[in-house]
Amino acid sequence: MNVTNIFTCYTFFVETLFSYGTLTDPEIQKRIVGRELSGQKDFLSGYDLSSVIIEGVVFPCAIPSRNGKVSGMVYQITIDELVKVDDYEGKEYRRKKVSLSSGHDAWVYVRA
Repeated sequence: MNVTNIFTCYTFFVETLFSYGTLTDPEIQKRIVGRELSGQKDFLSGYDLSSVIIEGVVFPCAIPSRNGKVSGMVYQITIDELVKVDDYEGKEYRRKKVSLSSGHDAWVYVRA
């Protein structure tokens, strides 16, 4: 494998992202990561939806809850795209690795 192939593999390394809020909107996806994402429905147990107000706008926010279950979508994204999502989510959220109801592990943004 030459250096170009190694770089290409790194650039397209796939991460799994669970989204339950604005990132499920195709227009937001295009604005943030530059493309519409294709995903599958899944659930995050142990969390409920709350809300956070950012600049006067209400956004959904996952918070721990013993009996909670949040419905959302699972997407495959690149590391570069994940960094863009980090910037979009801002300081009100933190990225956390979780196990979903399907058994897959994914990154999710929860209340900071």
